[in-house]
Formats: sequence, structure tokens, C-alpha cells
Amino acid sequence: MSSNESKKRLAAELADKVYSEGNDFAQLLAFTGLLNTENKDASLSSVDSLNKDLIGVWKKQPETGSFVRDMAQSADWNYWAQQPVLNMEKAGKRVVLVGESVARGMLYDPSYTPAQVLSHMLNSQQGADEVEVIDLARTNANINILEEVVASCRQLSPDAIVIFAGNNWVGNRAYLNSVDNSYDISDSIKQDGIKGLRTRLTEALNSEVESFIDKVNSHDATANTEIYWVVPEFNLGDWRDPHINVHWLEGKGDNEKWLSLKHEAESLHGSGEFKASIECAKKMLELDKGDCSATAYILADCHQELGEYDLQRQYLEMARDAAIVDLTRSYTPRITNDIRNIVKVKSAQYDNKLIDLREVFSERFEKVIPGRELFLDYCHLTSTGIRTAMAEVACEISLSMLGKERTAKQFIENAPVVNAKDEADAHLLAAIHNAHWGQSFDVVSYYCKEAVDKSKDVLQIMKLFVEIQNKRLPIWMNNSLSEALDDISPQVKRYLFSMGTNCLDQLLFDAFSTCCSQHDIQLDSYLSKIQNSQHTVGNLDKINLLDPYFHSTSFSETQLIEGGANNRNDYYKAYMASSQFCFFTDAEREQQLKVTLKLVNQLKNEQRVFIKINGQVVEKVLASNEWKSCHITLPKKLLVAGINYVQLEWPEQILNANEHLERICSDINGQLVPEIYPIYGNVFSLEVC
Repeated sequence: MSSNESKKRLAAELADKVYSEGNDFAQLLAFTGLLNTENKDASLSSVDSLNKDLIGVWKKQPETGSFVRDMAQSADWNYWAQQPVLNMEKAGKRVVLVGESVARGMLYDPSYTPAQVLSHMLNSQQGADEVEVIDLARTNANINILEEVVASCRQLSPDAIVIFAGNNWVGNRAYLNSVDNSYDISDSIKQDGIKGLRTRLTEALNSEVESFIDKVNSHDATANTEIYWVVPEFNLGDWRDPHINVHWLEGKGDNEKWLSLKHEAESLHGSGEFKASIECAKKMLELDKGDCSATAYILADCHQELGEYDLQRQYLEMARDAAIVDLTRSYTPRITNDIRNIVKVKSAQYDNKLIDLREVFSERFEKVIPGRELFLDYCHLTSTGIRTAMAEVACEISLSMLGKERTAKQFIENAPVVNAKDEADAHLLAAIHNAHWGQSFDVVSYYCKEAVDKSKDVLQIMKLFVEIQNKRLPIWMNNSLSEALDDISPQVKRYLFSMGTNCLDQLLFDAFSTCCSQHDIQLDSYLSKIQNSQHTVGNLDKINLLDPYFHSTSFSETQLIEGGANNRNDYYKAYMASSQFCFFTDAEREQQLKVTLKLVNQLKNEQRVFIKINGQVVEKVLASNEWKSCHITLPKKLLVAGINYVQLEWPEQILNANEHLERICSDINGQLVPEIYPIYGNVFSLEVC
């Protein structure tokens, strides 16, 4: 729909609101701009407003002209290269590397980084110190930060700027949060459901990326500078986003139909009837229009079983790209096909050089689908991935900037190799990071095993991590960590101290225990001892199971109850038919469970919610759309010493899509995060005492 047609619809709605709903009148005027409430995003950078004395966290010293790390920005130092001073004296050719955490070499940094590898490759082939690589990559860099860094590069007189980025762009929701755009977005939803939301978000993202590339090529810093774009790749082979059912579908009964098809497709897949499962999943695809990763994963898995790898890749990419509409949860950084195509087209317009890692990895490795040999997680590269990527960059720079033709193989043969200790630490952190983002036991165990195979020192770090995650203390108060700091690598320290919240990492602990037992270390008994001492109900009087520690299996599923992700409602939301929580007990006496809950999307009649303890039903709560509280006795005979699981099994939903799509539009217009997925029920409190 054109902007003019949207404005016409706005005018008609405005006229109606004047007479019927005076409370919304001022807000509608704000949408038109008549109230002069223009809300400019303060984070959008302007070259004219940049501090000319700063390059990232480095500040210019008036007396020497050199750039030294600014103490006022010391809190951000860990996001950047551990370089106290930027060298201003230029001897040979100068290359500046700009980018995100992938360009930083996350999980290896600072011991082994892409900038270090690129520098070594170029100088090993071109002659010592002929090329200088300055590392200006920053973890968590968004488009605005990247533009600021590129603009400030003019002070370094670079001959080439390598921009290795694209993963952090899809998560920018500033467009959604802008009052200037909210009416157009809600209008698109009214016309085309969630597909309309995705279309608007994609258009906004594409425009932002195009503008960024235009600005990069218009800066004084890049006037006589070669620009190289390195487009990242995603770990399609191993990474899986946490499961969620389809968003609200606009057709009557479509949500129920989709769920029925999903159960059928999964059953057929489980029976080995892959072609029949594909046909069933394609009917799901007709309903969700490619905006639900669950459908795409079913199709990808079936095509993998049939050996149809091109189709497998197609649907894995579809699953990856569907995250753009997932406004409810946090999701990991990722490149999308839309971003990749925009960078390709725009970079060609300016005659910039392009290195697309999707093509590089497909050409260099026999496996069609990239996986754990190249990635440590969703997008961060292994040392093999780093060397492969930087070899391609070195080839381009060597030919276009130095006039010397070299092959990627030549550069890789002369690349520095990570020492065993740093490789082990990187793989240990990969195991932790994958577990924190809800990956499978197989994936987490793989990285654990790789870490131990490279250095058995990580076994002690595993034990330390178990203690950190289970003690009810902030990490900086942990004595064991303080005592071990001298023996821990910089990358491990950085990761441990950057963790905002603890998770009950039971899957990770199981993987740790398996690894340790293979080396005659009984970690499971130590784990049980510390968990029981720290978390047993009898020692704590009562436990709030809505604390994310007791229900989150990944960061993306964490529902922060007090002033966090659930910024509108102080209660837990059940997006799936079963909700699981856990607690610890010595099993020497019965326990009491207090729960306050209600159903969502039900008629006025009451429905039963099954309350289970360790898989056994202990209560059938008759619930409705009104809050209901009850006290439930958990019999001693159903409890086990250690960890116990409480499950809430919700009844089937009555789904009224039209009502909820209207609610989504209203939320967007009111600058609230919309609930685009059906919710089975809400839990206001859940305590064991």
C-alpha cells in the first residue's frame, strides 16, 4: 500500500475518532505530525556531530596528536581491541578493519583475532611491515556505531577499509518504535496480517542498510580509500532457534489448522515418511507464509533425510530469516538474504570490493551446509573459519591494493595457528554459549569434548563454572573465581564477567559431567552437593519458580518478571501448551505449591489445567479468564532428592485472530511491544514452600 493511501485511511480514521473516541484524538494528530512531536532517534549518528577527537574509545592527545584509550570510556574497552595506543605514523599501506563481534573474533579475542590473522597473512606474503592492519572492530556494534567509526577513520589516513558486518542489523527495532511509522505498520497488519508487519520491517531495514552504504562511500575518510565488504555467513548446519508456535494468522480457524498440520507433519517425520511430511508442512507454509521457523525446520529436516541439500539450505535460510518478526523474544545476531542482497547490489554501485562468506565457505568446503567446523555458535567463527575468511580478504587486498596476485591457499598456509590452550578455551565458551541459547545436548557436548581434547585444563574451569552458576551470589563475589583469575585466559574472564543473569544450566552441567567422568572426575556428585546446599526448599523457606533461573532453558526464553522483558505485565506467559519449572528438595517431606494463574483466549466456561510433579498429575485446576489461586500438596512419594520438575499442561485454545490482530495494531500505535503469538495462559505467582 502506498504512503498516500495510508494517509487517506488515517484521515478517515481521524475524522471518525474526533466524533467517537476523543481520547485517541491527540495521538492520531501526533501520527500526522500536526502536533510537531517529531521524535528523532538520538542514536542516529551524524558526521557533523561526531567528536573529532575520538576514534572509538581512543582519544586524541593534543600535545602529541596520538590516540590513546580514553579513561572516561573504560567501561567499553572490552568491546574493542586491547590496544592502548593507535599508531599514527604511517610507513607502508594501512588497512582498517571495522566490524562486529565476528570481526573481533569473539570467544578467541584477544588471543586470536581476524585483524591479527589478516596482518600476518599480508606481511608474510608482501614483506615484513609492508601492510599495517588497525583493528577497529567492536563487539555489539550496530550500523550507527559502524558509521561513526568509518567517519572517524579519516584521521588514520587508511588505504583500505574492510567492513566485516551485517549480523547486528536485523535486530534494530527503532523503526517499529518510532511514532512516525506506527500507523503505516499497523495499517499493513490490518491489510496483510503479520506478513504486512514483516514487509514493513524488511523495507525499513533495507532502507537503513542502503543509507549506511551510501554514507560510507560519501565520507571524506573514504574518498581515496578502497572499501571492502565482508558479508558474514550463518551456522545453518547446527544452529536451531528455540521452538515457538505460529504467530496470529488472519484467517478464521487458521491457527488451529496450522497446529493440527504441525502435529501431523511431525508424526510423519518421526515415522520416516518424509515426502508425506513435506506435503503436510507445505500446507503449513501456505498459512504462515514463511514467517514461522517451526515450519521451515520441518521442511529442512525432511529434505536433509532425502539428501536434497539445496532445498535443505533454502528452508534453513527461511527459518533463520523468519526471526525478524519475533518481537516477543530476544534472538541471536544473524545475516539475512535481504541484507546480503542489498550489500551486493549497493557495493557494486560504488565499485567496492565484496567477499561473501556464503560463497567462500561453499567453495572451500565440500559440505553444502556450513556447520561446526566453521562456527562456534550461530555466527562466530572457529579458527578455521577466521583463516578461511581472512585469506579471501587478503587475496582481494593483495591484488587490488598491492598489485600482487596470491591464492587463498597460499595465505592459509602462512596463517598463524591458535595455541591449544586458547583453542580449548574458545570451545569451552562455545559450549556454554550454545547452552545459554537453547541448543541441543549433542551440540553442547561436541564443543565440550573438543575443548577437553585440546587441553584438559578446561576440566577445572567446568567445575568452577558449576560453582558460579549455582551459588546465590553475584559473580564478582565468588571467592573461587577470584582465586583462579591468574590462571584463567582473558577471553574466559571476559565471558564470565559479562553474563548478566544465571541460568539453571542443567543440560550444560550434564555435558560437563559426561566429559569429566571420562577423565575420572565425578562432577555430578559435586554438582548435586552444591545445588542442594544452595537451592533446597527447606533451606530457603520458599522458592519463586517464576525466577528465570528456575524456568529458563535459554536466554531467548527468559521472562524477566520485575521490570525486564515483560515490560507491560508482571506475570509469566505460556506460549506453548506445556510450561515447565523446577525446584530442589531433599524429598524428606511433602511440599506445598502455591499457584495463581488464568487462561487466555478461552470462552467464559472453565477449562482444566493439569498440574504435574515429575510427570505425575497432582491437581486439575479448573481455570478461566479470571485469576485463580490454589494451594496444592506435593506428596513426598512423588518427590525425588535433588531437582524436581513442575509442569503446567494448558487446555486447547480458542483462537480469535481478528481480535488479536486489532490488539497488535493498538499496541504498536501505543508504542508497546505487541504480542504476535497466541498465549495459552498466564501465571502471576508460582511458589514452592
